[in-house]
Amino acid sequence: MMFLRSTFTAIAVLFLTTFSLQAATANFQVSSGNFNVPANWSTGQIPGSGDIAVVAGGNVCIVTETRSSASLTLTGGTLTVNSPGILTTGGITLNANTFTNFINGTGTLTLTGNFTAQPLGSIAGTGQLVLANGAVMTVPSSINIQQRGIVIQSGGTLNYTASSTASFLLANGASVTIQDGGTFDVNSVQPITASNGATIVNAGTFTKSSAGGTLNVGPAVTNTKLLHIQ
Repeated sequence: MMFLRSTFTAIAVLFLTTFSLQAATANFQVSSGNFNVPANWSTGQIPGSGDIAVVAGGNVCIVTETRSSASLTLTGGTLTVNSPGILTTGGITLNANTFTNFINGTGTLTLTGNFTAQPLGSIAGTGQLVLANGAVMTVPSSINIQQRGIVIQSGGTLNYTASSTASFLLANGASVTIQDGGTFDVNSVQPITASNGATIVNAGTFTKSSAGGTLNVGPAVTNTKLLHIQ
């Protein structure tokens, strides 16, 4: 009897532990407010590293502290990360049919998984979007990057794959910094355009992998590592 009771207790503990580790989907439910306020989320709790954070319907979610989530979904919502805020997320999903998803602010958004930037209204603000080891950001159509710096760390990849009329716009001091071990792969002949001091700094790999065609690169490029054009 004691053995059966101990076995039942162990199974119950295992069940509760497994259940508690399941990811929760937390919907941001105020028109504008802080990520760090539990009441702003449908779960009544601040999303953690195992949870899915969803910002929809024109709502503005503001991050001012160091936070993390398993993934982030924008469905016509805006994510603002303001300094000293840092948000680390395993992936970003955009679900709106129109270009009403926005990422901005003065803080740091760190990506460790996948992000297909379509449809995206803009990435703006003076903060950074960091593509960490294992992160893959794919840009299949036009993108508008205002002021913000994209930093591709070792093991991170930025893919520009637009196949029709599109442009990769860096404006108002925006920059792409490719660190040692990072990759910016342009599998497209659609232009990378620039205005007002935009730059690309390459200390990793900047490559045009699409065969044929001419790639026009508008930003000033500083290159100290591998520049590869097919």
